[in-house]
Amino acid sequence: SMIDTEEFFELEALINWGCTDPSRQMTFLKLLQTFPAFATDTDEFGITLLMFAAESGNLEAVQQLCRLGADARALASTGDTPLICVIRGLSNEQETKARSAIIKTLVQHGGNPNQLGWQGCSALHYAVIYGLTDLVHQLLLGGADPLMIHVPTFTTKAMGQSNPLASASNRLTLTLAADCDITNGSTVTVGGLTGSRTASSASIQLLEDDAYGPSAVWRQEEGEVVLRVG
Repeated sequence: SMIDTEEFFELEALINWGCTDPSRQMTFLKLLQTFPAFATDTDEFGITLLMFAAESGNLEAVQQLCRLGADARALASTGDTPLICVIRGLSNEQETKARSAIIKTLVQHGGNPNQLGWQGCSALHYAVIYGLTDLVHQLLLGGADPLMIHVPTFTTKAMGQSNPLASASNRLTLTLAADCDITNGSTVTVGGLTGSRTASSASIQLLEDDAYGPSAVWRQEEGEVVLRVG
């Protein structure tokens, strides 16, 4: 179920303070005993208290949430998973011992080290990028695949038209969403647009140009339009 936003923020604060303040840690753990449903509740984005506890490096909170049924494989709409949060929240090398234990706990409760999150990356990808050798080792012990390759792709590809009739004016609508950053200057080629009577043009107008600029290249014979990002 979904938890009240204000209440969620208060619980997040207790988890964060609990890393260094035993009294607030005890307050949070007692709240969990009284209201165990908190362990499986989410906010509006699907973020769980387990994700926040993992990001904060609060091992005791992670252990208790897992015992109460928190989902170690949860995936928020932001692309967060509990294991990815462990890596992302690291602020100094002294925390790696506790975070290694958190990774072990999450895996023991069903966490998948190969689960992909934001930009199609796993926890292992992030640990390698940040140079966190100890956490890379712990993820590998937990079953992470060191040969998993991230191949950028479009997660959403949709094409629509305003008029299906032949020989009539038509407005094409293209919707794209990628699992990676597309830098300015990159080109995106859309093919399969055959049968059009519109002559080739080096600068065909785009009606909505937030991402791809005011115009694109149209190749009638190939049935392709080439968009430039930025």
